[in-house]
Amino acid sequence: MIRQVLIILFLVKASFIYCSEIEIQIPKDKKVVDIYSAAIDENYLFQTYLLRDKKTYDFEMHLLFFDNDKAKRIDKIDLKKYSLIKSFQFNRDMLTLLLTTKNSKSKDMLIVDINVVTGVSKTKLLEGIIEKEADFIGDGKKTVFYYRKKNKINFTIIENSENIKTKRITFDKKSTILNAFFNKNQSAYTAIYTNRYVMNGTINNSSLFLENNKMYFIKKNKLINRTNVLRFDLDDLEAYEILKIT
Repeated sequence: MIRQVLIILFLVKASFIYCSEIEIQIPKDKKVVDIYSAAIDENYLFQTYLLRDKKTYDFEMHLLFFDNDKAKRIDKIDLKKYSLIKSFQFNRDMLTLLLTTKNSKSKDMLIVDINVVTGVSKTKLLEGIIEKEADFIGDGKKTVFYYRKKNKINFTIIENSENIKTKRITFDKKSTILNAFFNKNQSAYTAIYTNRYVMNGTINNSSLFLENNKMYFIKKNKLINRTNVLRFDLDDLEAYEILKIT
């Protein structure tokens, strides 16, 4: 038995207002458990509908992609157990979603590539790629996961399922950089997304942003009124630089 759900979709953007009625057919053995919406830029946005099988608890996704006033619908992307969208990026008609499970101990990630022109999608499972202590940031074109292990800083750079790079830089065990920016008591860096508008900046003392393939780790010391910045070039990690701002 198929149930039909009529969704009244009303989306407001800086450049247009889109209002539409969308009908999604939901089998009796599935349930809508989540709706996720995100703006890529002033021209593109997408919305996903997550369905869960009542018996297997596997997930499938239905997606709507909006290009100004035009809408593209892509149905039934099989996600297995992966339901949490960690990040996304858009490159040359390809929307890439990075998903994990609700199991916090899992190191696996599902990459979903969706061609928004043809409607063709494909998935790739990466097993053991993400350490549980890893943090991440994206710039709309790629997502970078990073974490410290002993005296190494490890980076995983993902653009899509076919373009994944892993890199690491090794420091001396007594390195002042490790102690200053990646010590054990270091709180998580607040990711600053330069491609998104925010009314107020972060109030945290530790922040991070990604721009022009460079990562900037920022530490503020209010006691001495100084800000230290560690800059990594993702094309050449050895070409790092420390900047001091007073």
